[in-house]
Amino acid sequence: MEQLKGYGYVKDLLTHRKVYQYVAGNLAQSLKTIGFSNDFIGYLTWNLSKLDSAYINSRFGHELDKTYSKHFFQEIVPDYFEKHIFPWIHNQERVLDVG
Repeated sequence: MEQLKGYGYVKDLLTHRKVYQYVAGNLAQSLKTIGFSNDFIGYLTWNLSKLDSAYINSRFGHELDKTYSKHFFQEIVPDYFEKHIFPWIHNQERVLDVG
């Protein structure tokens, strides 16, 4: 597994039970809202401190593509922008998107 810069700090932080529960709970809620399966959410939140990207991609690659790439970015994000962002910026010449 390729180590991400800064991942060691996150991994250490996740050794604290309350922090882990908070992060995993919020992540699970967000992923469920987006439309991910309970199987994916369960694996990911149970395994946060030992993520194996190759395994995740082999086991959940189709779901990641279908739910995240297609459903989230092609349906949820455009709808959100249409309702909540564009009304505020419709007359602006430039827009800075941070994050």
